[in-house]
Amino acid sequence: MGGIYDNTAGLILDGVPRTLKQAEMINKFMDIDLVLNFYNRDDILMQKIIGRRVCPCCGKNFNVADVNSDGYVMAPLLPKGPDPTVCDDISHSSPVKLIQREDDREDIVLERLEIYKQKTLPIIDFYKS
Repeated sequence: MGGIYDNTAGLILDGVPRTLKQAEMINKFMDIDLVLNFYNRDDILMQKIIGRRVCPCCGKNFNVADVNSDGYVMAPLLPKGPDPTVCDDISHSSPVKLIQREDDREDIVLERLEIYKQKTLPIIDFYKS
């Protein structure tokens, strides 16, 4: 092909393609050997995404959701300090409260899941064929 990846053993695409059209375009210039689709139930995804917290100063991520349902066990990822609502990065000059990202609200997450089902899920059948 003459590209920068000619001498590489492979390439991992994470989060791409997101639409059937993107998959078809990629298929024109690249042979796909393996596709991994990580599945999780919507209710579990909802808990984890809504539970996500971020430090507005350093960007460090945490998660307050404690999932233990039907074989799904995902412990919360809390700051290591005494207050689970405050970032544990010691470089902050004063305590920094964690925030929930604007796009991690339930209504937005439900909309993102619907978009995934409509635009991204069809890619699985494309690669199966």
